[in-house]
Amino acid sequence: MVHTDVIKATKAYLKKYNINKDDNILLAFSGGKDSLALLKALSVLKYKVFPVYINHNLRSKNELEKEMELNKSNCKKLDVILTIVNIGENEIYNLEKRRNRGIEDSARYLRYSILEEQRKKLNCKYIATAHTLSDFRETVLIRLKRKENFISLQSINAKKGNIIRPLLTLESNQILEFVSDYTFSNDSTNNSLSYTRNLVRHQLKTNKLNWNFQDIQLAALVKRAKLHRIKVNDEVDFLLSKINQNSIEKKYLDNVCTNSRIMFYQKIIKNMGLNILIRTKNLLYIDTLRKQSNKVQTKNYTFTSDDKVLRWEENNKNIINYFFSVVDKPKILLYYNMSLFVSKYDNKETNNIYLEDKFDFLIARSYLPEDKIELENRTVLISKLLKDWKVDKDKRKECVLLCDNTEVVAVIASHIGGYNRVSKKNKINKTIDSIRCNMYSIREEIK
Repeated sequence: MVHTDVIKATKAYLKKYNINKDDNILLAFSGGKDSLALLKALSVLKYKVFPVYINHNLRSKNELEKEMELNKSNCKKLDVILTIVNIGENEIYNLEKRRNRGIEDSARYLRYSILEEQRKKLNCKYIATAHTLSDFRETVLIRLKRKENFISLQSINAKKGNIIRPLLTLESNQILEFVSDYTFSNDSTNNSLSYTRNLVRHQLKTNKLNWNFQDIQLAALVKRAKLHRIKVNDEVDFLLSKINQNSIEKKYLDNVCTNSRIMFYQKIIKNMGLNILIRTKNLLYIDTLRKQSNKVQTKNYTFTSDDKVLRWEENNKNIINYFFSVVDKPKILLYYNMSLFVSKYDNKETNNIYLEDKFDFLIARSYLPEDKIELENRTVLISKLLKDWKVDKDKRKECVLLCDNTEVVAVIASHIGGYNRVSKKNKINKTIDSIRCNMYSIREEIK
């Protein structure tokens, strides 16, 4: 019978990837026919499964309440407990604005983040999703329509890290037959043609979109894409090995394919620690530097090239990337043309900082968002002080902190239009073995 195919396919998949019955599995459970079929199959096969339903709050309250009740009922029939996670009403819309990638992408991004959190919380080894062969075809077609690069035609992976997809070889009619004795939920947004996937699905069903690939051709195409991905990964590793202090010789870029170069630039930007959306068109702009001497600059990073070398740097970088000891060292180079001078004697000049104690341990460093200083009447974030002092945003990165082994003992910001402040525990003292801290430019020093 048709419905036994789901059990066979799921069992074969779990065996292929060595997923054992003592491996807890979190199931992304929408309550639709596909996730219900996977929940039933895993239950029949006696696997420990933990269904998690994520309420995106994108539909009417009435519809969502009915859906959650139905899902609870189906889970109870299969003797499992349903976990429900509610997303804030405007959370996905707010994320869409920040990411500028659309509702579908934002919902997917948030959904997988929540699933990973729940996986850890429920002590599960895997996250199972109920993607089918129909989903696979739709994804390939969407990417072909968008003219995405060849690598992306791998479409949906059967297994990626701890994410597993046991139903990826099954057709919709096989799924329907398997859950014919259940009432399953049907998301009303699946009928909206404003979503790309729904539109493609509708066009395929109504023959308004010609699907020219037979499954055997589709399999061959995906296999080629996977082999190409292996080649690209090897070439990217090669390029990474040729980096020399934030630069690479152009001759190495000429020896690899375009996909490898694009992925290489992407890795460089991610390695800067920037939590930003990297658009393909920006990566293609960077690739034009391979053939010319020019510059590509955004507010976050800059790529420049000459005849032989491509270089890159992060913009708005903090003053220093490391800690510097300022004990018994007269000068520390901090930032471009800026140095910190330390001398152990009194001076009545203005804009100096005097610290009570003689320090065995003292460091100078740039400030972090969470840094605070304890003043006489309050404890305050350094970022708030800079804002209150109306220090230019572009200059705030040049603020210097002096820290002992437990706390921030001084803020130095007079050189950027702010003030110098010492902590409550290190009051101003002009008579006791004090430490004078001033900011000078290297140019002034040379004079």
